[in-house]
Amino acid sequence: MSPVAVVTGAARGIGAATVDALVADGWHVVAVDRCADDPALSYALATPSDLQAVAERHGDAVRTLVGDVRTPSDMRAAVEEAVRHFGGLHAAVAVAGVVSGGPPLWEMPDAQWDVQFDVNVNGVRRLAAAAVPVLLDQPPPRQGRAPRGRELDRRPLRYRLADTGVELRQVELQLVDLPRLHVRRERPDHRRALGRV
Repeated sequence: MSPVAVVTGAARGIGAATVDALVADGWHVVAVDRCADDPALSYALATPSDLQAVAERHGDAVRTLVGDVRTPSDMRAAVEEAVRHFGGLHAAVAVAGVVSGGPPLWEMPDAQWDVQFDVNVNGVRRLAAAAVPVLLDQPPPRQGRAPRGRELDRRPLRYRLADTGVELRQVELQLVDLPRLHVRRERPDHRRALGRV
């Protein structure tokens, strides 16, 4: 049996590349993405056709689910789909994330801050809440991955999982030059940061 993963933020960018890499390594994947814009963000998010394109590249190895990491029932549905369709779950990969340029933190509107925190931090927690109980019921290898900074309670979670055979890995993501960040080039400190990419 091929190993099975749930990947959030899977419709484009790093999430889609993660799905591509996993399938190339023989995994089956449930690819999850919100596939809808958020009014608190100034850029377009992925679309259902973006998510479908990821699935079409891989045929039966990928199942898609339109779901939001901010909604616990969507994360449970993704895990349930992995178990129901592919027979188990061996990894949960939290890639979904948003950025918001513009004002400094102390001037940022609450809605802009809230969407970032809820997707980037709470989204990881919600995926873990859905996936870890199922991972604990599977034979190894079992893995969870989260970009650095996305999980406030990462070390205590790693310690709690230490004797279970479930691994928690962290991937260090740096600032990348995305079209939605181009507005930030106008500030000298952002130009320097983007120049290092």
